[in-house]
Amino acid sequence: MSASILFVSGIDTDAGKTFATAFIASQLAREGRKTGILKLIQTGTGDSRYTEDETVYRRIAPDAIARTGVRLAYPASPKLAARMERRVLTLDGILQPVREMAAECDILLVEGAGGMEVPVLDGMTMADIAAREKWELVLVVCGRLGAVNHTILSLNAARMRGMAIRTVAFNKFGADETLENDLRDEVRLWLAANSPATETLDIPVLKFEGTTI
Repeated sequence: MSASILFVSGIDTDAGKTFATAFIASQLAREGRKTGILKLIQTGTGDSRYTEDETVYRRIAPDAIARTGVRLAYPASPKLAARMERRVLTLDGILQPVREMAAECDILLVEGAGGMEVPVLDGMTMADIAAREKWELVLVVCGRLGAVNHTILSLNAARMRGMAIRTVAFNKFGADETLENDLRDEVRLWLAANSPATETLDIPVLKFEGTTI
């Protein structure tokens, strides 16, 4: 078995990638597909055994296999966090968990750290890795101040690398209605001109036992 791989990135650190990843995984699992979620690199873990992202995955998508690849304690880009720990990251080491999970699943969602241009290795960003591996992009956006600029920059970064843009996912949590409507208009125009096959998806506000996430 070799899974189809989707790369989930966001327009910034707080775009809602983790919730979007878990929501999409839950929908795929309900369709009967063996679904995996891998946080490719998690920074800011401290000494925790389980990351916050894994907790969200298991809560929203309990039927998906959820794991974390590289863990780094310092809350920064993977490149800086590794340097702070005097660790040497390698592309092969980063990709090994992907290969292992892809052998177990029908479809694997790989959540990146931060946005598209976050540095991972010398001369290599999150987007560079995803483009190299030919993973389809799911870009998570949220209608907030600055979102149009960040979204178009991220979409152009994907286009520049020849990446297939599968989905633009609109995270509803924390979105301003007026700014979200404007963002939708700009995304629609960009997609019509550059990637007409790309779908859009709404990530709903999720509630659990009175808690909204």
